[in-house]
Amino acid sequence: MSVMTEEGQVGGQQEQESPALETGNGSKELCQDMFVKLTDYLNGELAVTVEEYQLLLKLNQMTTMKYEEMTNFASRLQQSSQTLNEKFTSMQPYCDHIDQVEASVTALEQTAYRLDAYCKRLEMKFREMEKH
Repeated sequence: MSVMTEEGQVGGQQEQESPALETGNGSKELCQDMFVKLTDYLNGELAVTVEEYQLLLKLNQMTTMKYEEMTNFASRLQQSSQTLNEKFTSMQPYCDHIDQVEASVTALEQTAYRLDAYCKRLEMKFREMEKH
């Protein structure tokens, strides 16, 4: 065990003061300056973090608005599609009737071609009979 004497000796050795303690007020000023600079640094980091979160918040809000617009557009598109389907369904009997008329016209055309061909054959036979 070492005992301190009046002259500042510990166990027979003289205690030496460190250079930082010798300056006294200088080390206090350095510590205060360090704490001020550390505070400024941390405040800057926190400000950047807050700005990043605000940017993320704005991006999320914009994304939400965009999705709402897309949802509204899809809803209007669905309504338009449903309206068109209803109109098509109401027009279906007319379309079926048009298809029947088209089939009848096609059959009538074929009959007309056959009749024309038959008339031409008859005309040729009649001419042959006139010549004899």
